[in-house]
Amino acid sequence: MYLYLWKYLGTVSDFCHEGGGAVVIAKDEDSMKKLIATHKTLKISEKELRNKKVFKLSGKFPEEVIIFPDAGCC
Repeated sequence: MYLYLWKYLGTVSDFCHEGGGAVVIAKDEDSMKKLIATHKTLKISEKELRNKKVFKLSGKFPEEVIIFPDAGCC
């Protein structure tokens, strides 16, 4: 299992401020891309996709997407 981390992306939600961070936990990069493709609001460009940090996890975890919306100025 791997944890894929993006500190800031252009579109993670459809809230007032679209940007924010994201974490995807997946068994491999193909699974990570599939999870992103099926997420309602998370959009990651090819350029953003390459700009990630990857951490190998020990143990078993459920595959999931976690987003951290930008609170913006509100």
